[in-house]
Amino acid sequence: MGKYDPMWENGLRVNQIFGTYQELIEGKGPPFYVDMTHLDKDDVHHLQYVLMPGDKETYLDYCEQRGIEFAKTPLEVELSELAFGGLLMTDDNMETNVEGLYNGCLFFAFSGSMCGGYYAGLNAAEAALQSNNFPGIDEHQVREEMERVLRPMKNKKGLHYKEVEGPIRQVMNYYVGYRRNQKGLEKALDRLNLIESYLGRIEASGPRELMKSNETAELVKLAKLTVRSCMERRESGRGYYRALTRLRLKQYSPQILVEGR
Repeated sequence: MGKYDPMWENGLRVNQIFGTYQELIEGKGPPFYVDMTHLDKDDVHHLQYVLMPGDKETYLDYCEQRGIEFAKTPLEVELSELAFGGLLMTDDNMETNVEGLYNGCLFFAFSGSMCGGYYAGLNAAEAALQSNNFPGIDEHQVREEMERVLRPMKNKKGLHYKEVEGPIRQVMNYYVGYRRNQKGLEKALDRLNLIESYLGRIEASGPRELMKSNETAELVKLAKLTVRSCMERRESGRGYYRALTRLRLKQYSPQILVEGR
């Protein structure tokens, strides 16, 4: 760790991640290890037996079965998937700074998202009850949306949703991974547009596959928004954006209201 942060194990977590990734691309692993055997035994015990089980209920069962003891042996670790995130500006009632638009997605975890969505829905319903400004229902638009949602059930000999999800992951891992640049992001957006053109060919054999098929369509949108936000953000403070510090702002200008962080 001393190669990547002068404070060693007390350094920034991002430097641990990028240090491990750099060792990986140089062919020095896996495996990779975190060595805590030289640290204060009480601190290491607190980490393993108090902090780690906090959000991993079965972690100590795993340690027992594998014979893992932080104070005695180095712990093997690996890089996980990238987690992209951003926040919509939201008040205590889950309303954004666009009047009437509520947001329940401030959490990565399922339980938090469920609670946030429920609370946002209640407040949105309450606001709707107090409003008399309801637009008329466009029956043609409703029929078009129903047809879009149900289309996979009508398709025959089409693509399974996994055949579309897989390429999305490949594009994001390859072009929008730990190291990225302008040309790669442009290529990613081009490939995602191509994948999007295949959405109308997905078939579903039942309600669950119908749900997953529509989820795949939303996944393409999310991936495109992620790529476009990376192209807009020219920050130089973190490794994800170092390759983008001198980009000119191109035609990508989505009106996305985000909290300044």
